[in-house]
Amino acid sequence: FDENGYLTGVSEGTIHYPHEGTYTGGLDGLLQRSGIGTFRAIDGCEYTGQWVNDKENGHGKVKWGENVSIEGNFKDGLLDGKMEYREPGAWGYLYFTNGCQDENGNFVGLTYGEMHTQYETYVGGLNGKFEYHGTGTLTTDSGTVSGEWYNGKLIRRNKTSTGSSRSSSGHKYSFNAENALYSLSKDSWGRTCIYHGTNFYAEDPLYYIDGEGKEKSYLRDFSGDIVYTITREYPGDVWYVYEGYRIMREEPLYTVLTDNLNRIHVRRGRTTFYKGEDEYLVMRSDDPSYLYLVFPG
Repeated sequence: FDENGYLTGVSEGTIHYPHEGTYTGGLDGLLQRSGIGTFRAIDGCEYTGQWVNDKENGHGKVKWGENVSIEGNFKDGLLDGKMEYREPGAWGYLYFTNGCQDENGNFVGLTYGEMHTQYETYVGGLNGKFEYHGTGTLTTDSGTVSGEWYNGKLIRRNKTSTGSSRSSSGHKYSFNAENALYSLSKDSWGRTCIYHGTNFYAEDPLYYIDGEGKEKSYLRDFSGDIVYTITREYPGDVWYVYEGYRIMREEPLYTVLTDNLNRIHVRRGRTTFYKGEDEYLVMRSDDPSYLYLVFPG
């Protein structure tokens, strides 16, 4: 030790951190991680790269197993700026501000991304699970779709999109059920369930309506959590949709209106037939037990 308490002659080594993991690599005189080194966490996550003052600082790479990785710049232990992401069948670039993983494995601080697979490219917002979320553009062989995404699903489409997720028949109220965004049908318990696309039998429903036909009903997921609250307002057959559990006097997410041809219009915010534009239409097929949520044509 020198007069300042620093251990001299140490340049690298291996340190075991109880309940955390093992580090092998450069060390400074205080036995802090410094220089180039690798930390292997007990959960299997591994970081290899530069260290300063016992934290990931500089260029580094995080791996989960052998095939999933994020590589780029780190600052004081956090993901910083543009990072390259790779997993089997997909790769891209992620942009972080003070990024890290929370206790559930989701990434916080992720602001933007560019994701590629063999079949599609997406550029835009992402959530902590790397699902399309926020404003973004998806390009596939069938065209380009731009709009608002929520947890990997398109919820609002820009008019400039050229993809085939809605009918191109040219008639405003015609549609192709195969291109429906969501479909509604009753299950064996008599509940109205909501499916993604038209895959009634290929996948489980996303949500079900609790209290259908009442002045207040709820759209719940199958863990029982309320996703949306639906209330009926008088006069007229007007419904308002609120995100989560409704709080009195808050602004609705959507207004749902039925016209004199029994077509159901979904418009953003609190509105009427005389203002605003349709975000979606709810259309009936030849079988009246099925409804389809589509983009207006």
